Amino acid sequence: MSDAEAPKNSGRFGEGRIGGRKKGVPNKTTRTALETIAMAAEGLGGGERMIEWAKSSPENEKVFWGTIYPKLLPLQITGKNGGAIETNSKIDLALRPQLSRDEWLLAHGLGASTGTADQCNTG
Repeated sequence: MSDAEAPKNSGRFGEGRIGGRKKGVPNKTTRTALETIAMAAEGLGGGERMIEWAKSSPENEKVFWGTIYPKLLPLQITGKNGGAIETNSKIDLALRPQLSRDEWLLAHGLGASTGTADQCNTG
């Protein structure tokens, strides 16, 4: 059987998706929890009370900006018109002059070589 003849979905339920929640619909427990938290926040003074709380100490303001406010930001960031994010990077490398072996040894306090590695046997 070629790929063109193969069924698209030969799973337990046959072709296509059957049952379940549509994509993007929050479940009932999550929706209920969010509604309950929102109701409690309004009962505690809502936005005005949160402003008062955040201004009451530097620690509270830090919590607001570092933990609470970022929850409003999108989970994915895109570039212009929904496209990819463009980045421009510039790296400057300061190139050092190339040293000969003897110059390198002298620069590192090891003295100039007097022979080859084969001549350095101490045995």
